[in-house]
Amino acid sequence: MKSERDLIGAAAMLTIRAQVLALHGSLILVIILISTTLFLLMGEMRHRWTQVMNETTPVLLTLHNLHASGETIFGAANRILLLEYLAIDANPKIRQELDERVLDLDHEMLELTESNALFNNSLQTYRTLVNRYFPNEKKLLQQISQSAQRLSYHAVQLLKSRGQLLDPKQLMLFDNQFENAHHDFVVALEAAMKHEQLELKERDTLLHSFIQQLSNQALMVSGIIILVTLLITLIIYRRLISPLSSLAGEMHKVADGNFDISVSKARHDEIGDLARAFSEMVTSRQRAEEALQRAVTRADQASQAKSDFLASMSHEIRTPMNIVIGMGDLLIHSKLDEEQQQAVEMIQKSGNALLEIINNILDIGRIEAGRLSLEKIAYQPQVLLVETLSYLALAAHNKGLKLDWQIEPTIPPWSMGDPVRIRQILINLVTNAIKFTDEGNISVRLELDDYGEAMVLAVEDSGVGIEAAHLEEIFHPFTQADSSIMRRFGGTGLGLTITRRLIDKMGGNIWVDSTVGEGSTFTCTLPCPVAPEPPPSIHSKADGVTYLAGTSLRILLVEDSIDNQLLIEKYLQDSDHQLSMAGDGQEAVERVKSEPFDLIIMDLQMPVMDGYSATRHIRQWELEQGRPAIPILACSAHALRDEMEKSIDAGCDVHLSKPIRKGVLLEAMERVIKSSPQD
Repeated sequence: MKSERDLIGAAAMLTIRAQVLALHGSLILVIILISTTLFLLMGEMRHRWTQVMNETTPVLLTLHNLHASGETIFGAANRILLLEYLAIDANPKIRQELDERVLDLDHEMLELTESNALFNNSLQTYRTLVNRYFPNEKKLLQQISQSAQRLSYHAVQLLKSRGQLLDPKQLMLFDNQFENAHHDFVVALEAAMKHEQLELKERDTLLHSFIQQLSNQALMVSGIIILVTLLITLIIYRRLISPLSSLAGEMHKVADGNFDISVSKARHDEIGDLARAFSEMVTSRQRAEEALQRAVTRADQASQAKSDFLASMSHEIRTPMNIVIGMGDLLIHSKLDEEQQQAVEMIQKSGNALLEIINNILDIGRIEAGRLSLEKIAYQPQVLLVETLSYLALAAHNKGLKLDWQIEPTIPPWSMGDPVRIRQILINLVTNAIKFTDEGNISVRLELDDYGEAMVLAVEDSGVGIEAAHLEEIFHPFTQADSSIMRRFGGTGLGLTITRRLIDKMGGNIWVDSTVGEGSTFTCTLPCPVAPEPPPSIHSKADGVTYLAGTSLRILLVEDSIDNQLLIEKYLQDSDHQLSMAGDGQEAVERVKSEPFDLIIMDLQMPVMDGYSATRHIRQWELEQGRPAIPILACSAHALRDEMEKSIDAGCDVHLSKPIRKGVLLEAMERVIKSSPQD
């Protein structure tokens, strides 16, 4: 179905694109046709203008040449006739003047001959042009030819006479005939030139009219192009752009998570197909979103149920574990024979192993639920490493292994971070190395990286090693290199998973280099921001054990479990403290109102009234009565940070997670009594 919708949408888009291209192609074709028409019209105009220039201009030029040569003939003939008149007149004075003007009959005869030849050539050219271009002007041609021939004839006769016209009457007659021929020629020539000028004017007028017509046509064509363009644009906008823009707006709404859309599906074209495909896609996506939301809700509920289950199981397991480990601590310090001592040590070892498993399961649950938060306090990296490795060296020694460490002096004395979680990372890596190493040694190095911004912690062992194919798998929850590892060495497969998650949350990195049969090296980087040294504490650590020695505190133990009451009573039996019991929170509130107490040890999960409510009631009563706050030490089988913060918010001073060892309890009592105001 999805593929079909995709094909419909793709086909619709291709068809729309083809329509747009077709419309644009039509517009381009119209523009090309109109441009071609204008180009042809311009060519026609150029042709006509060239025709005018090629036809009329040569005729006018020939007429001018004909007129010029005719005038030259007429001038030369007049000068020759003048010489003929002078030859008859014997007046010495006049002849002297003529001689001074250098009038030469031979020269004039030569000029007349040349002018006559040029005249005849121009006449022939004019005759040819008229016959070719202006056959309707043959009448003018005939008039010019006749007058020109007479003028040329008289010129030839004058040349033939060459000084033989000695009779004055004959000379006068020839002069009159030549004058008349010249006059007729000029009249005919002027008529022809006037006609040609009129012809040129008419053609010029016609040409301007054609240009005006062409301009009007160009304007009309431009208007047609504009109208066609507007029409095509309107068609594209109404049929394509407007519905597509509306569809795009609905798509943006869907992209923003709003499925309340309005898409018109009435059209039966490609736009309609696209709208229907989009509507089906939106419906499908809305269903998928709803299914995803339901899945997320179920996942959240499952995660919450898992967290609640882990917390509940942790509480239910920690409660009896509190008795097992607590009583084991008491027994280990009592008078036991060797066999009893070994039995108690086995109980403690098994209890601690079980407690570690519980803590790891809780950690991985908190990490996966995103509830694990990190502290950022000042601590001493070198001190933390030495104290932790000194504690782990005993476990390595018991297995016949040597544990050594090297700390570079460049490590800052104080740094900001979560020392509890950093210690947990170190313990996980080193205990992992101890577990998988049967002989040899384990080396730990702590140094700064090349940038001086992070610590590089490397734990190297000479253990069994890990195959390259399994290097990444060992960081997965509940996973080890192979099933034989779990059978041989045991473990839950959570230590390295928690380590990687903690390092990732701190902004560091972890990797492993390993060779089967030779050992492994786990290397991690941890941010190491330098911190100033905090001011020294008012009370030294040496005060802790002796502060309450010889004192007698009135202590109220609020605990619904008889076993836990007995355990705390055993913890305090060697002291001078006065211990009172309350089985629930309501009883504790009533006893606080009626009896004075120096310290309250408060369990948090109890019937009738829990420890949170009891603490709030006590704090409210103290505030109303103006009494100093009694130190309250919360004890709970809940180990989650949320529970710790909840108890502190309720008014408790310290929160201890079960199982609680005797030393931890006494140290917490010391700390809370020291920090409380003294009466």
